[in-house]
Amino acid sequence: RDAISEATLRFLGELNCAKAGINFLAENYKDNQGIIRVNTKFVDEVKVALASIKEIASERVTFDVIKASGNIGKLK
Repeated sequence: RDAISEATLRFLGELNCAKAGINFLAENYKDNQGIIRVNTKFVDEVKVALASIKEIASERVTFDVIKASGNIGKLK
């Protein structure tokens, strides 16, 4: 969560981060997969920010966007 917040803040800046309205839905996190809620106008920008994360706590990571939907219920 912290790495995602830092990457989006670094890529989007404070103003666009606020406009993107990024929310982490912790109750939907399971098996290294989770749901991030974001304003539809900023989906592509958040994907780029996620792709820029290469390491978390000295461990190499990659983010793969599996699905994107306008409805959280469809993702579950």
